[in-house]
Amino acid sequence: MDVTAILDNPGYFFIGITWLTIHALLMIGVAKLIRAPLFFMAVGSQANVVAQHRLQL
Repeated sequence: MDVTAILDNPGYFFIGITWLTIHALLMIGVAKLIRAPLFFMAVGSQANVVAQHRLQL
């Protein structure tokens, strides 16, 4: 994996950071709203990220 490729097109990097920030805020917000344990939030987060990755393949 060539980490320096981020410098070729930094827009994709910032889109990814924005996407993950929104995801994290939503997961934390919903977990606090329904008073879910941290474990459930972590499992749900992993499931959402992996499912999105598989949809893009």
